[in-house]
Amino acid sequence: MLLALLLGCSAHKRVTLLVDGERRVVETEAVNVAQVLQEQGITLGDQDRVEPPDYTPLERAVTIQIVRVQIKTERTREPIQFEREYVREENLPDGQVRVSRFGANGQVEIDYQITLEDGREVSRREIARRVIQAPVNELLLIGTQGTVASVPLTGTLAYIGKGNAWIMRDSSSERRPLTTQGDLDGRVFDLSPDGKYLLFSRRADERAPASQLNTLWVIDTVPFNAEARRVPLDNALAAQWAPDGSARIAYTRGEKTAGAPGWKAYNDLEIAALYGITETLQVTDTDIQTETVMIHPTPLPSDTPPPTATLDPNVTLVP
Repeated sequence: MLLALLLGCSAHKRVTLLVDGERRVVETEAVNVAQVLQEQGITLGDQDRVEPPDYTPLERAVTIQIVRVQIKTERTREPIQFEREYVREENLPDGQVRVSRFGANGQVEIDYQITLEDGREVSRREIARRVIQAPVNELLLIGTQGTVASVPLTGTLAYIGKGNAWIMRDSSSERRPLTTQGDLDGRVFDLSPDGKYLLFSRRADERAPASQLNTLWVIDTVPFNAEARRVPLDNALAAQWAPDGSARIAYTRGEKTAGAPGWKAYNDLEIAALYGITETLQVTDTDIQTETVMIHPTPLPSDTPPPTATLDPNVTLVP
């Protein structure tokens, strides 16, 4: 009888429960933590944590803590600071600084996974990031007039520098940028025969389809601060103006691939007529007329229809 009495006394445990901001003290005959929680009607969420674990045998006096764990996603927008770019300008006095383009901050959307324990944030982890608006870098011109010898030029010279299109006319000191975004890919870069228009390609941006290589653009080189216009012909591997001075271009295209060299050629050769370009420079889908043709080294008889064929992209357009 004494043994039974001792066993009966030892079966009662004093348990302190810390749950939902409260402190409870209970007497129980449960043999483990899980039974105590069941007796007290405490329900656990999928992420909740019990200390000690629910399979732990009970001692005569024990403290059980239930930590309510909540995981949620939060979306925020943060600014992307613009940077400063410096370009030497031979038309400005030495040392003078002029703002060619004002900078503007971009914006990025960030998704965070946040973990809360008993209502308090204990961790924050970035799980996704999307650029909503890319920043526009500030462009500063630094005067170098008199520090570099001027070289006379005949005609117009266009070149790529730091991803931008530049032009010189009559003299090396008369140079200026045509673009300032620094995104030319160099695949297409061709001046019209009269030097008035530049055809060039830009890298595809982040929002473009995965297979897109680039975009095609044209800009008037004569006026200052002219805006480049989009030509709705993408994925150009090469393109050039017709040498007869007409608003026509010959081009060949491809698509972006994962393996080397990073693109796959279509092995086509096409001609596009940019109607209205010499007057308004407004290039839209309705201004484009294309045809797949074979360019012969000598003109075909007038009664011979132009054949359609797959050509070497290095074939030169002849008038």
